[in-house]
Amino acid sequence: MGVYSSPHLVRYTERVRVQGKELAESAHTASFAEIEAARGDISLTYFEYGTLSALWLFKQANLDVVILEVGLGGRLDATNIVDADVAVINQHRA
Repeated sequence: MGVYSSPHLVRYTERVRVQGKELAESAHTASFAEIEAARGDISLTYFEYGTLSALWLFKQANLDVVILEVGLGGRLDATNIVDADVAVINQHRA
């Protein structure tokens, strides 16, 4: 299972977990390099870049289940690139 969440508290690598563990910085660096090479002239927001990175990392890990935390929400959220089988709305209370 993969989990993509934000924000991170200390390290960027906290945002992406595979089987409950953070991935190495080198894995994130490789994902960013792949995205940079593929995007051409398309500009990406910070969250879009991070979302694509997480999805690339999940594909490399060949996962069956992925949990994506929505960023902005709504129709323009970067996580909408995924055709989800399930969507859950949760109210977080501190």
